[in-house]
Amino acid sequence: MKKNLIIFLLIVALFLPTIILAATDLNQTLLNIRKAVWDIFVVLVIICFIVAGIMFLMSQGDPEKMKTAKKALLAAVIGTAVGILAYSAMSIIKTIIGN
Repeated sequence: MKKNLIIFLLIVALFLPTIILAATDLNQTLLNIRKAVWDIFVVLVIICFIVAGIMFLMSQGDPEKMKTAKKALLAAVIGTAVGILAYSAMSIIKTIIGN
């Protein structure tokens, strides 16, 4: 848990100054943060699919390992769908409300 927190804080420390300094107003800052989060999300999705693929390859027909690999693949697909919907939520809400 502490390791994940340290990694998260390191990522924030690396990206936050660039995000804030590159912006001229609050709207631009929020858009920069949204883009940075999206970039991190895309990298994580790619890593999840690679790990699931490696799990399939390493299972060598073992039913228990195949079951674990299928769960990992399903989690990656669901996570990708949720991430895409979350990223699109602002645009969907603006369309419904009518700017």
